[in-house]
Amino acid sequence: MSDYNLEFGSFREVETKNGPMKVKSAAPTKEFWSEWRSDKESLKEAGYGVSKYQEEWQVSFWQEITPLNIEDYAVEDDMYGDLFMDSE
Repeated sequence: MSDYNLEFGSFREVETKNGPMKVKSAAPTKEFWSEWRSDKESLKEAGYGVSKYQEEWQVSFWQEITPLNIEDYAVEDDMYGDLFMDSE
């Protein structure tokens, strides 16, 4: 899925009724509005939302905050050779 030439700011963490989330926002583009009109539900399922903030439309992109899964960062036993071998 394209980002529709949206210029998002940085993610920020937000506490919601469904738990902690991270969100970033951008001003909507013509490309985004075109897709929003033709396939709003798919965009919502992908995490996009539209709202007015201080009388200006904005696009928000939402993601769940998930705990770090240490297994995703496991190091293979021989990855560093003898770098960490005991000196005894």
